[in-house]
Amino acid sequence: MCLTKQMRPEMDNKQAAELLEIADYLEAGITISEKEALFTAQAIRNLLTVPTAPPQTTYLFAQDGGQWIIGAPDQARAIKSRKRGYEFIRFLLQHPGQDIPAVKVYHLGQLQDIQTALIFEANERARSNITKQIWAAIGEIKNHAEEVGRYLEGRIATGNYSGYFPDPANSPQWIFEYSQNIHKIG
Repeated sequence: MCLTKQMRPEMDNKQAAELLEIADYLEAGITISEKEALFTAQAIRNLLTVPTAPPQTTYLFAQDGGQWIIGAPDQARAIKSRKRGYEFIRFLLQHPGQDIPAVKVYHLGQLQDIQTALIFEANERARSNITKQIWAAIGEIKNHAEEVGRYLEGRIATGNYSGYFPDPANSPQWIFEYSQNIHKIG
């Protein structure tokens, strides 16, 4: 089943400001590397168009030993992976609509109060680590459960703050606990 794309109606002032800042840099003729240009282009595409889930969708995103069970219950795939990106994605899915500092995502929400001086250094390392691991996991998910991977690709944001931003009008239900009674693995 193909995912449809729609203009992002919930784009907020922060996201619009980010796009305007990018436009200002481009108008000013600031040169950027090809890699930065590709990343920027993808970021703009993700901000402007996002896949929507099919109506009334339920997805599994559960860990079962050394594998992750991902997809619609009747079409879920088992993915053997030890990548932490899966844990980061699950954490973001469990906190929809929230901009969460990278260092908090990295520690899966276990941090409460941190000294400000430590946050900056730790956040940059966490941001880099989380970004790489999440996008590697999403790439792997797309190879096994394309619909879920494409959906996550347009709804997960990474950076200094990361988050899962579902379509308020049509967001899937996520199941995080695996039970063999739920489905037959394809």
